[in-house]
Parts: sequence; C-alpha cells; structure tokens
Amino acid sequence: MPIVFEVYKLLAQRESSAVAQAVLQQMMKTTVIPITLADFKAISQMMGQLTDWKGSLEDTAVLINCSTF
Repeated sequence: MPIVFEVYKLLAQRESSAVAQAVLQQMMKTTVIPITLADFKAISQMMGQLTDWKGSLEDTAVLINCSTF
C-alpha cells in the first residue's frame, strides 16, 4: 500500500493530479496487499529502534514489505 501512496504522490508532483487519479484508478483494479496487523507491529517496533530515522511510516512499511520478498 505505501508504494501506491508514493506512486500517486510522484505522479501528482511530476505530471498532474488528473494523471495521478487515472493511474490510481487503474491500480485499484489490481490486487493491493494491505498492511496486516503483524506488519504494523513490525513497523512500530522498527520505528522504536531507529531513533535517528527521518523517514515516514510509509517508508518503514516499504522496508518491512520488501524484506518479505
């Protein structure tokens, strides 16, 4: 899910909100893996350990989800 957020933000900034909306609608037609409660707990734990982390919760969610692949 965080990747969807980042793609939307990038398209809105570099192209237009109309392009971002069109791509979002297309992405919604595919399966998006939601963040599970276990993922959220892992994100929370990681954020607690990385006291100097300047990234967002979305960034951490990407790290957690990518580490499973």
